[in-house]
Amino acid sequence: MGGSGAANKVSQDKVIATRTLTLQGRPEENFVIRVFKPEPDEQNYRCEFEVDGKRSYSMGVDEMQALFGALQLIGNRLYTSTYWKAGKLTWLDGRDLGFPVANGRADYLPE
Repeated sequence: MGGSGAANKVSQDKVIATRTLTLQGRPEENFVIRVFKPEPDEQNYRCEFEVDGKRSYSMGVDEMQALFGALQLIGNRLYTSTYWKAGKLTWLDGRDLGFPVANGRADYLPE
């Protein structure tokens, strides 16, 4: 899963979407999600994302698969976080944070 340094540098500069969540008990600081433009990485595509300042990525055979995988990974991380489980992480005053989860993980989603 290695990538070229050039592809990684380009993606870091190209935020295509952000979402700011509310984290109770931390009013002075936002809980921000950032998704970067999928970029070629050898024969696949890499879509980097940031969850509260922690960078990660998803790989796919094309840009769409890499992007969708990134959104699912974000959803999995958020819905399994101690913040969300404790009811402290919200979006638009609700527990549904608006991210998909991977197949077989629907039990993570709020009712």
